[in-house]
Amino acid sequence: MKSAKLIIALFTLTAAAQLIVPGSLIIRHELTLRRGTVWKFKTAPVDPADAFRGRYLALSFEERQAPLAGKERFAHGQKAYATLETNSAGFARLKALSSSPPSDKPYLKVHVASTGADSVVVELPFDRFYLEEHTAPAAEQAYRQSNRRGQTNATTYALVRVRRGSGVIENVFVDGKPIRDVAREQGVAKPSF
Repeated sequence: MKSAKLIIALFTLTAAAQLIVPGSLIIRHELTLRRGTVWKFKTAPVDPADAFRGRYLALSFEERQAPLAGKERFAHGQKAYATLETNSAGFARLKALSSSPPSDKPYLKVHVASTGADSVVVELPFDRFYLEEHTAPAAEQAYRQSNRRGQTNATTYALVRVRRGSGVIENVFVDGKPIRDVAREQGVAKPSF
């Protein structure tokens, strides 16, 4: 009788863990989208062969280098915290990198990609913007055209919500227009079901 109760208790705990873990990830994502502070991250060109996989737009960002805060040193792959500020054009800028989260400033939890003498290149915690299957090809084309080096004056950026170090892309804009609208203007018709 005791072993049956133990098995039921273990089963209940396992089932609860399987629901709690993905549930907490979803809640954190949704709370960031609803309560996070809005930041604009200017995008950069992406290798066209790897710009689009499946149903999402692969993004790269100009702002990936952060100056070191103090005399801290970082190793490749190490978790770090990048303090955020806004530059004169209204885009997010990585102000400093530290090994602990700041208590009074907005920040992103990042991973170190490479280190230099006085700055570090980081991997931002977001690089994909998911789209509907029928919209994605035109959105990819508009994104690539707007990010061609030296061939366009278009400003492309991602609107990112940041909360407690977590960042979630809310939308991508090309010259002030949401990427879905740009794709629609290029003749993408919604499927009729």
